Amino acid sequence: MKMMEQMMAGNLDYVPQMPHTNAGGVIISIAIVLMMMMLSVGFTIYCMNICQFRNAGFGNLFDGFAIFFKVLWLTLLMGIFVWLWSLLLIVPGIIAAYRYRMALYIMIDNPQLGALDCIRASSSMMNGHKGELFVLDLSFLGWVLLTAFPFVTIWVTPYTSVTYVNYYLALRDMPRTNFNVKV
Repeated sequence: MKMMEQMMAGNLDYVPQMPHTNAGGVIISIAIVLMMMMLSVGFTIYCMNICQFRNAGFGNLFDGFAIFFKVLWLTLLMGIFVWLWSLLLIVPGIIAAYRYRMALYIMIDNPQLGALDCIRASSSMMNGHKGELFVLDLSFLGWVLLTAFPFVTIWVTPYTSVTYVNYYLALRDMPRTNFNVKV
């Protein structure tokens, strides 16, 4: 109450000050997030190689850096589109997130495609399959809760990643009339 009275009187000594941000810390944090994103893409490439019976090795973890800007652009576009759909209500944003969920897999599978082409292809691919993917996500809910224990994460992360890659491969190989990736 006293703080409000002081502020109304024009005394700003009681106004909480914003902490000073260390610019170096922010830059390092952004660099770490980008590096982890690319390593995650590399892990997805590794899982795709395993699921397609190709040679997979430790070096695949760094393959995401080869398509750094494409993945960054794809991620930004997907985030913007989901955010725009979320402005309507939360549910359209969730549906949009499921619609674009296969875009990264499509980009990895077809690196010559641009980000918008991958998003369009994902939207077409997920037509009629968003509910299936939602149920698949729900089936992992218990496992995700168990990842509070780090030793469980070592098993759950590869298990879920390979499952999602196999789901993508099943959708990719499914015959359809309206899905066309230009290769």
